[in-house]
Amino acid sequence: MDRAQVEPLLLPDLKETGKELGRGAYGVVTEVIVNETTCAAKKLHDAIVQENTLRRFGDEVLLHSQQRHPNIVQLIGVYYPPRSQLPMLVMEYLPLSLTQCLQNALLLKENEFNDCTRVLKKTIRSRDEQLVKLQQSDLDLLKKRESYLKEKRLTELAAMKEEYDAKLLTATKEHEQQLSKTHEECEARVTEVMKEFKVKSSEALEHAVVSKSELLSSLQSLPLARIPSYETQKELIRPLLPQCLKKGEKWCLVGVRWFKKWKKCTGFDSKDQDTAGPSSSHPGPIDNASLFKSNVSETLKDYLMEERHYALLPKSAWNLLLSWYGLSVGSRPIIRNVV
Repeated sequence: MDRAQVEPLLLPDLKETGKELGRGAYGVVTEVIVNETTCAAKKLHDAIVQENTLRRFGDEVLLHSQQRHPNIVQLIGVYYPPRSQLPMLVMEYLPLSLTQCLQNALLLKENEFNDCTRVLKKTIRSRDEQLVKLQQSDLDLLKKRESYLKEKRLTELAAMKEEYDAKLLTATKEHEQQLSKTHEECEARVTEVMKEFKVKSSEALEHAVVSKSELLSSLQSLPLARIPSYETQKELIRPLLPQCLKKGEKWCLVGVRWFKKWKKCTGFDSKDQDTAGPSSSHPGPIDNASLFKSNVSETLKDYLMEERHYALLPKSAWNLLLSWYGLSVGSRPIIRNVV
């Protein structure tokens, strides 16, 4: 390369900064300062420098110096470093490379995308908050509705309970009055029957012609009190049976066969519920004649056992049964004092 050819392009005032801007297969680009202006200087590698290469390089430098185009980097001049025969091609310095331009464009799009994403997230979050508030409002409304219905139902149940309690109290009082009335009638009838029995006994003793069997037969024919229903009988008799023997009380014996027959007719025990007789069935008059040695004897049989031969009843229960059913022929009251 003839130095005289590029003499007009030589740059006398140039300062190398030592900063490398790029490197390629043919040379390296470093940063230089020309008249306080930052420029780029390209220098060929020493290994590839040949006469032919230098000649072509010089032709291209001259050609480049004659071109002015916005798409071509402007050539400023040529500089020979000290102790070097290879020139440095000094050109204007473009701080942005094509890669940086592409990166900046991509960065701009990325920023736009991030901005859009941020706005969308904010919008979605705001929408979610609105939905949460709406759901919370609906939930509060449902809770209020549930509370109102529950309170209303409790009020209705309380009113129904009060009405039921009032009806139950009225029915209980009426039932107790009916039982009390029936009990009073039975007690009165028992008293009447006992009085008539005493009268008949006195007449029999006075005339001495009336046999004991005739006396009992006439007693059996006496009109009895109106027999209550089996359910009423059970309610009157049941609370009397569990009583304990107390000194001075009077208890009565009744034939266990007749007592079981009465239990079966009334369905007194749970096992007798299915075999309980109809309302028209009747166990007959009280029969305890089997407990005596004979129909005319007042002496009881030997070796009698409770629950096998006889049932032991409180006198109050005995009086009720006697007022309802009377005594059969040959049967007499068997009353014992507890000692």
